[in-house]
Formats: sequence, structure tokens, C-alpha cells
Amino acid sequence: MKPNKHVNSYVTGKTGMVVSAHPLASQAGVKILNLGGNAFDAAIAVASSLCVVEPYMSGLGGVGVALIYVSREKQTRALNFSGRCPRDININRIDKADFDSGTLSSLIPGVVSGWKELHEKYGSLQWDSLFESSIDYAINGYDLTPLATHVISESHCKLENNIEA
Repeated sequence: MKPNKHVNSYVTGKTGMVVSAHPLASQAGVKILNLGGNAFDAAIAVASSLCVVEPYMSGLGGVGVALIYVSREKQTRALNFSGRCPRDININRIDKADFDSGTLSSLIPGVVSGWKELHEKYGSLQWDSLFESSIDYAINGYDLTPLATHVISESHCKLENNIEA
């Protein structure tokens, strides 16, 4: 791994900023801010776009946590939208391998309900408008990053040898 030569660099903004793991997801957030949305709206647009452009790291079947600052309340809040384990799971039956892959390695998805709660409490734009970019990426496609190409090619053997996949 190459050392990061930009450790001491920084960026500032006066009206807003969007940062994510993928440039298209960041663009989705900027679009929302330009439409008059707030940071909560932009975060949902970014997260939903990551589900499309980085599905190996984010997904609609996932879970999440949001640590937010609500300026009108002058409060920091945490929203945990992690899923629950299935009711009938026997924890004593799970070994380490089960945590890595297979049906026992997943939780009940909570990400969309977490976004919905975040939007209902703090969002400002229409719910549907937050997903325009992610829908566009899903329908019209996008260029894969070198990381995405690597992850997909590395996953091939793992998926090919896993009957549950």
C-alpha cells in the first residue's frame, strides 16, 4: 500500500460539503444540496447511491448507524438502524466460519427504515427525490472504479465455491 501523501491537506466549505467513498455518491449529495435539501437529505442520497455504485460495501439489505448533530436542537443524536438477529437463532450453534459467509452471517436489514426515520424527523425534500441519482446509476450504469473491478474479480472464486451464494 502506498503512503497517503495528502495527510496534511484539507478542504473547507462555508455552505456545505459532501464526502463519500465514491465520487458519484458524493455528486448525488451535492445535487440534493443544490436543490435546497439539507445534510440529512444529502446523506440519504449519498447512502442510496453507494448501494448502487459500491454494492460490495453498502446495500439495501444492510444496517447502519447515524451520528448526527441537529443544530436547531443543539443536540448530537445517534440513530442505530442495525437489524436484529432472527428470533429463533441458536447462538451456541454458530461457529466463527458462520460469521464470514452464509445465511447465519446476516442480520435483518434495517438501513431503509433508518433512512426513513432520519428523513421523517429531519429531512426537508420529498422522499422520492432523494433517490433520483441512485435510480439513474442503476438504470443507466456507471464506470467501475479499479477497486470495484478488483472486488468483483476476487469475489468470483468465493462465490463459485459457496453453494449458499
